[in-house]
Amino acid sequence: MELYLASVVMLLTIAAAVYTQAQLAKHISNSAQRWVVRTSLIAIGIGFAWVSNSTYQPSGALQFIVCITAFCITHVPSACILYLKRKRAAQR
Repeated sequence: MELYLASVVMLLTIAAAVYTQAQLAKHISNSAQRWVVRTSLIAIGIGFAWVSNSTYQPSGALQFIVCITAFCITHVPSACILYLKRKRAAQR
């Protein structure tokens, strides 16, 4: 059950990360700024994944799931902000 629930959470966070990366091009026109934002999100994600694996120390498939989830969960706040910006622009 733990593995199933962790897999569902991982898939949701992967969706948020993909959405964030796809929407960045629509909201940031300058490629240099987009590169900085993407690099920052990736660096923070890698750091959070490392800390999560060091702290939680799962084994087997759960280790992979925790690593991917921790990396992608750093994209969730950005995904929420970009979604709200898109909805606000659609109302205008």
